[in-house]
Amino acid sequence: MLKQTIDVIHSESVQLGSTIPVILDARRSDIGFAAEAYAKSTYENLNAHCITLNPYLGKDSVEPFVRDPQRGAFLLAKTSNGGTMDIQNALVLPSGSDSPMPMYMYIARLAREWNVNNNIGIVVEAAHPKIMSMIRAGVPDIWFLSSGINTQGKELELALRVGLRTDGKGVLIQAPIGIMHSGIAPAQAMKKLRDNILSITSI
Repeated sequence: MLKQTIDVIHSESVQLGSTIPVILDARRSDIGFAAEAYAKSTYENLNAHCITLNPYLGKDSVEPFVRDPQRGAFLLAKTSNGGTMDIQNALVLPSGSDSPMPMYMYIARLAREWNVNNNIGIVVEAAHPKIMSMIRAGVPDIWFLSSGINTQGKELELALRVGLRTDGKGVLIQAPIGIMHSGIAPAQAMKKLRDNILSITSI
């Protein structure tokens, strides 16, 4: 069913004459042969453009997914679940540094360091706007994949204000699941979300 859904998206892309990016939010994490197999499944079998990854196992677990500059990955840096404080906020001391930093900031900086093909971003949930702002200050050029946004209130505007790069880009907003239960057609709800984003970024 997932493959069929992605095939439909690709077909629609051809009709529109513009690529609709497919990000597989799988949050994979493995090494060696298993990582290679997951990458092959993601890009060759499912034909996705990008995937979310848990970077806990290090650079070699990420490399198979970003070897091809035409494919990419978003590394989990700061998520919105209840257990995010357990690990992501823990202070770490990077090698060669005498200044500790939160794990999420360290992951953001690793993503920037590993981003030699310009195809690595990070997951930064909009439920933490102050942290989002701190991460953006530390990695001013990298793309964010963000969810956890209440599109009906000020959260969307705040997330874009603190998350966007100086060029007005750099944040991909995941549509909230509430759109499916908004009482209006999903396509109409998505158009409204898009229009809200454009109105905010044009100010």
